Amino acid sequence: MKKNPKTILAVTGSRAEYGIMSRLLKKIDGDDRFILKLAVTGTHLSNEHGFTVDEIYQDGFEVAAEVEMLLSNDSCCGAAKSVGLAMIGFADTLKAISPDIIVILGDRMELMAVTTAAVIYGIPIAHIHGGETTEGAFDELFRHAITKMSQVHFASTDIYRKRILQMGERPENVFNVGALGVENTLAVPILGSRQLEARFGRDLTVFDFLVTLHPETGSSGNSDALVAETLAALGEFPEHRILFTGANSDPGGSRINAALREYAVTEDDRCAFYQHLGLQGYLSVLKNMTAVLGNSSSGIIEAPSFKIPTVNIGFRQKGRERAASIIDCLVQRDAIIAGIQKAIDMRSKAKGHHFVNPYEHAGTADAIIEALASLDFRTLSPKRFYDFDFTDTTWTSKRSQL
Repeated sequence: MKKNPKTILAVTGSRAEYGIMSRLLKKIDGDDRFILKLAVTGTHLSNEHGFTVDEIYQDGFEVAAEVEMLLSNDSCCGAAKSVGLAMIGFADTLKAISPDIIVILGDRMELMAVTTAAVIYGIPIAHIHGGETTEGAFDELFRHAITKMSQVHFASTDIYRKRILQMGERPENVFNVGALGVENTLAVPILGSRQLEARFGRDLTVFDFLVTLHPETGSSGNSDALVAETLAALGEFPEHRILFTGANSDPGGSRINAALREYAVTEDDRCAFYQHLGLQGYLSVLKNMTAVLGNSSSGIIEAPSFKIPTVNIGFRQKGRERAASIIDCLVQRDAIIAGIQKAIDMRSKAKGHHFVNPYEHAGTADAIIEALASLDFRTLSPKRFYDFDFTDTTWTSKRSQL
């Protein structure tokens, strides 16, 4: 029997963010100091994206609320309307659950909806992965807005913690804990070739390149060019096998998926397309790759811990802190070809200094849990802007004391 537990509402809207959070959620659920409530929204409830809420149930979680938001198109108009639908749904969800705090991760538009509703209800927010920059996506703006509406912050590096402080957040509520995704690479059991074949219908360890392309939703983004130039470059490596995973639900995501599926069909002797692989499947495949290609955050955050180089294409991830194993290139065929060749060479040499991962910390999930346990959520409101004294030693580069 849990004694005076805190009710934590965790919100997940995509397969990627749920995969990152799943181990943390299991730890919270098994901790006597908390009662976990889970709200599921976004692409989890979309047939087009695999209806991945089923995987959450299969993992043993009880889902307190399913908040519908996605419309039948991924245009800018449809995306904006979906945020409105999500806010209506979360207004009812927060009224019904009345949590002590809400835990969210990242920068997706559905998180703007729940955060806005929470501000109106006066419910504090604990935000994971704030302070980061991704200049090639409108998520950049959502992330910083969510930071200003949140009371507790779990940054993944010292640089990001400082940026959150720069935004007027109170130092005692801003923690550098590392990245949950990196901790997953070290803790999640890796599947072998036979296990992968049993789960996905083929041995996925035979592929060389893991490719994920998301829409470039920033002002200079051109997703059609991103796909065309990437596929043209991959055509110059006919001896390498390619595994594509699906784009997210940003405007233009379905066009990217259609193009990659078509390419995989025409090149079925060396290519395959899967909308999603799940956390364990994705990490098991990643570990065996020669290189990661595209513009997914996993290539920046998780891949270096597996000593896998990343060809980061375009501007979606521009601004993120990165290891030396990240090879940035423009959305141009020749630049991508050069990046792929450099990644192949780097993988063959596998020099350790290339793969020093700035996001890697020991005990990330436990640090988050202990911080949540130690905080008195009632003192987090009203939120006050913190005018930082730059002579204060709190500004120094160090892990926050929990």
